[in-house]
Amino acid sequence: MRNLLFALIGVPALTGCVFHRHRISAQQPVYAPPPVQTTYGWNHVRWCVWTEYYGCTEEEMYALERSGYDDDDVLVLCHIARHARVPVRTVAYEYDRCDRSLYTTAMAFRVDPVTLYCRELPREATCPAPYGRVYASYWRGERPFLTNDECRALVHLQIGVRYYGYTHAAYFRDYDRCRSRNEHPFRSVAVRDYSRCGAGGRTVQETVVVKKEKPWDAGGLKVWEKKREVEREKVKTLCTPQKEKEEHEKTRQAAEAPDRKAHVQQVRLEATALKVRRDETDARHPVDGREKPAPAGTRSAKIEPPRVPERTPVPAKKAEAAPEPRPVLPRSTEARKVEPPPRVEARKPAPSPEPPRRAEERSPAPPPEPPKRVEARRPAPPPEPPRRIEERRSAPAAPPRIQEKRAAPAPERKSEERKGGDSRKK
Repeated sequence: MRNLLFALIGVPALTGCVFHRHRISAQQPVYAPPPVQTTYGWNHVRWCVWTEYYGCTEEEMYALERSGYDDDDVLVLCHIARHARVPVRTVAYEYDRCDRSLYTTAMAFRVDPVTLYCRELPREATCPAPYGRVYASYWRGERPFLTNDECRALVHLQIGVRYYGYTHAAYFRDYDRCRSRNEHPFRSVAVRDYSRCGAGGRTVQETVVVKKEKPWDAGGLKVWEKKREVEREKVKTLCTPQKEKEEHEKTRQAAEAPDRKAHVQQVRLEATALKVRRDETDARHPVDGREKPAPAGTRSAKIEPPRVPERTPVPAKKAEAAPEPRPVLPRSTEARKVEPPPRVEARKPAPSPEPPRRAEERSPAPPPEPPKRVEARRPAPPPEPPRRIEERRSAPAAPPRIQEKRAAPAPERKSEERKGGDSRKK
């Protein structure tokens, strides 16, 4: 009886605990399994761009991987090689001869710099630096000297629009975001959106992309790496050191031909002149000529082509009316005498300047006059020596000058005195 009682009380308690436990577990969120972290990087994206966008063969990729050039420079060299229809090895050799200047290398192979610009970009587009200054001059019809950074940026924009299928606004937005984070603008976008490779469907020569098996479609990264290793071994057996040496010598002989060498020297002079002209323009107009980089999180100012001022129409000249005929006066009326207009003397033509005389006709210049002879000045006589004091005292003094006094005239006697004298005598 006691066991039956414990059984009746324990069954509801157990059922309640199970329900409560189930109820608590049902309230917890159900998390999805963690995503598989891919290790696809720039090397895998670079392989897709080389094979599909530029159409490089296995031998060319094997040479590019061992060339030691920067990958951004390699993209521009491949662009020049495809438009010039020459091997990439030849362009790389000329790149070293042109002092590592991408713009000068393009001019050496007669590649129009217009091919570097993306014609899909409209004129009213807002461009960040360095695209703002470059496209502003392009829309004005100018062809300035382009630096290596500007050439790389133009090729990156073409790949983003034509191969990845971005619009220019979307690419510039991601470009500004990566630059504000101090990241590589193009590589960061290319690796982040690696699945968009080939979405644009166009190559560098405006043809349809021939799609190939990509690393993320080969059934795993390890499977693709094994295939790549097999392909490298095949190319390695073909590209022996002797064959590479022969190809290098062949490229050098073609570049050192007299006509080719003279053309490259002329191109280098022209590129140097363009660079000097651009530096002078930038120094003269630092604000209008060069756009400053936009601060983090902001967009650069909108660049519009300069407006040409409209010319005001010049009013047409009115036809001068014919002079009215003068009225004929009757004979009885004395007509005014009209003075004839003053006689204007014809101006005499200015005398034509005399032609320069030949050296033979010119009279020889007179010889310069000899310098006048200056007479030597006679030396002044020496001053007399001062006399001693004793000599001065012994010298006789000059007698004083006496003025002679004249005798005064005797006074005249009066007549009365004469009369008185006479009376006394009588």
